[in-house]
Amino acid sequence: MTRLISTILALTMLLCINFPSICSQVPVSDSNSTIRRTVSSSGQGNIKLPADQATIVFQIVTTARPQEAFAKNEQVSAQVLTSVRSINGVNDSDIQILNINLAPHQDYVKNSTFEGYVQNGYDAIRTVQITVNDVTLVPSIVATIINNGANRLSSVSYGLQTSTQTTAELTTLNLATTNARQRALSIVNALPGLTLGMAISASEGSVIVPQPVFLSQNTMKLAATPSVSTGTPEAFAPGLIEVSSTVTTLFEMVPTAMMV
Repeated sequence: MTRLISTILALTMLLCINFPSICSQVPVSDSNSTIRRTVSSSGQGNIKLPADQATIVFQIVTTARPQEAFAKNEQVSAQVLTSVRSINGVNDSDIQILNINLAPHQDYVKNSTFEGYVQNGYDAIRTVQITVNDVTLVPSIVATIINNGANRLSSVSYGLQTSTQTTAELTTLNLATTNARQRALSIVNALPGLTLGMAISASEGSVIVPQPVFLSQNTMKLAATPSVSTGTPEAFAPGLIEVSSTVTTLFEMVPTAMMV
């Protein structure tokens, strides 16, 4: 078998010597021709848009003996929620009771014979959340709940409705992809003899939709804050929500001559 292979190779060499045109048509493997040149780049897309949803979380706290604390809490809560429902634009579905708790109430005492906390009845605590799709209602809602008996304002936060957020995310992904291609093009333009080719792959990175808390307080004397209790609009400026997305892409780089 070895002798046969040697004979075939010898005949092939003889043919190439006498008939070079035959051998010139035999393709020769070029390792460089199989290398796929690529460039990867990341892009970012950002947009800012006004908040179109607001969430208000507050508490109604009443202090007394356990049964009296609950009864008083129900009475005050009914007054607060009835007043909120009277606001045009607030629906029953916008209001949610998050939890109802009963906890010992402690007062800090300091005198000539004692310094420390002393239990003095119980706190009945009802936590309520209101979510509205009209941020202009926030000042009147906050003023209404405070003036009708709510005594702890936990937070007022602004965000985006689901449909608005989805549209914003798709927009930023489009911007991020365009930005990634522009960055890849800038890289390739600096490389002599190469041109940006077709996209090979693209992957979505992070999509960030921050929902900052505008106001966070835990006080029993909110009514003493005029800008809050009177519902001054300037005290509740929602600002803009920034949505950000990132995309990573991979493009082919081809010799300039191949693009002609």
